[in-house]
Amino acid sequence: MKSIDIKYDYGKRKKYCGNCNTEIISKNDYIIEETNYVCFVWYQCSNCQELF
Repeated sequence: MKSIDIKYDYGKRKKYCGNCNTEIISKNDYIIEETNYVCFVWYQCSNCQELF
C-alpha cells in the first residue's frame, strides 16, 4: 500500500491530504486496523480517494 504525506495543522487540529490538500473532516474518512496491540490508522481522501 502506497502512503501519502498527511499535513496536520496543530493549531487548528485539522488534517489535510498531502496529495490534493483536501481537508479530512469526518471520522468516516479513516479505517482502523488493530494488530498485536498496534493501531494503524489509514486515512482515505474523499476527493482523490488516495489512502495514506
